Amino acid sequence: MQFDIATAMLMDAIVTLLVGLLMLLVSMSLPRDERPMLRLWGLSDVLIALSMVGFALRAKIGEPASVVLGNGLLVLGLGFQFSALRRFRGQHLRLVRFLPAFLVILLLLWLGTAVWPMAHLRMPLVSLLIAVLGWLIGREAWRVRADEPMLSAALTTVVFMLLALMFLGLAVRQASGVGSAGLFEMGGPIPVLALAGGGLLPLLGAVSFLLMCVERSLARAQRLAMTDSLTGLHNRRWIMEATQRQLNRRFRPETRTALLLIDLDHFKGVNDGHGHLVGDVVLRAVVERIEQALRADDVLGRLGGEEFLVLMEGADTARAVEVAERIRAVVADIPIQADGLELPMTLSVGVAVQREQAEATADLLRRADRALYRAKAEGRNTVRSET
Repeated sequence: MQFDIATAMLMDAIVTLLVGLLMLLVSMSLPRDERPMLRLWGLSDVLIALSMVGFALRAKIGEPASVVLGNGLLVLGLGFQFSALRRFRGQHLRLVRFLPAFLVILLLLWLGTAVWPMAHLRMPLVSLLIAVLGWLIGREAWRVRADEPMLSAALTTVVFMLLALMFLGLAVRQASGVGSAGLFEMGGPIPVLALAGGGLLPLLGAVSFLLMCVERSLARAQRLAMTDSLTGLHNRRWIMEATQRQLNRRFRPETRTALLLIDLDHFKGVNDGHGHLVGDVVLRAVVERIEQALRADDVLGRLGGEEFLVLMEGADTARAVEVAERIRAVVADIPIQADGLELPMTLSVGVAVQREQAEATADLLRRADRALYRAKAEGRNTVRSET
């Protein structure tokens, strides 16, 4: 049975077109800020599918039209994929800026086919251009991985580096004269490998990019589940789990864990007297001041309402009380500006330090709560510790 390249290329085009349409459909179910990049990728696959149709119909539409249509749409599709990855990194690329260069490429393709046939120059240069575009896309995917440790970004990098290597090898072969014939005229395994790659790489590229979008969405959902929406701090669930992980580490006096349980004094009066919006402003301002007083490795979380927890590693009672006093002072010294008001705020802090390895978070927090209760009972705006 004779291998028909045109038929195989049309089959590749159908698969790539379906993948592109699927990407466009999936884009509607993703978060709003991720839809444009997935739409760009879906459109790129549609363009690449149409380019394959242009190549496959060479016998019917003629070589000039096939070369200009096929290569032009392929370059444009790869440009869309590069733009999608740039957008994924938060850097919008205005493709219209490259319109003059794209028109020049189309003109050169037409001149090199219809006016001055120079296949021996045109073919390696086009292959080299596609190799460069593949490398640029792969490099952009690797930059994503440098910013966000995604396995899917590494897969995308591999896919497009393979594309770049495949077309670089083809360019070298064509430039050397060994493969100066067109793909339809080449003998041996080259057409089969090119068609296999042409059908498989767009599919792998689309799947890997879709996985990047899904992976980012899942990571974002996980962050939101562990973050307090008002202050941007870690929420109760995260800070409690982090505390237990730290308590489970090997116990040594110099690595003991300390908890600072913080409660704003008379905060209910702020909400009742000035409204919850002013109360929210006060909470955010207090958080900023607390963060200024912490050590570099200390972790601040919001337990709920006006209650906060500081997780300290490698702190004895004296060091923990010192940091707690710094927090108390930085809040009490200067009134907080909120909605044109100057609101004096104070807070009370309860301090508890780890006694033994794998101490339960609930036990340590209970001791910090007892210390906080004493601070409240003894006049507020003070620090008390529970040993």
